[in-house]
Amino acid sequence: MALTMTTLTRHRPPHPTPPGPGPGPRQFDPRDLHVVLRRRRRDLRMSQRQVAERLGYSRELIGQWERGVADPHWTNALRWAAVLGVNILALEEPGG
Repeated sequence: MALTMTTLTRHRPPHPTPPGPGPGPRQFDPRDLHVVLRRRRRDLRMSQRQVAERLGYSRELIGQWERGVADPHWTNALRWAAVLGVNILALEEPGG
């Protein structure tokens, strides 16, 4: 079975509510990776086509990933993040 971002993220239970008064800082949810990477691409003023060319995929596929319509294989997600200078491992602090 191929490991995809879908199998890594969509079958997890929701994050528990943090204890204490009011909500704490929002913890990164891996299902939001496409939102983070789309925002980063826009901050860098890169087009979907530029990202697609660097990854060797079509602009349409990058658009699908950014909208959350399609989920990249985890290796493609790592490459996509690297093109944009995002360290996926640093998005969530261990222990919340």
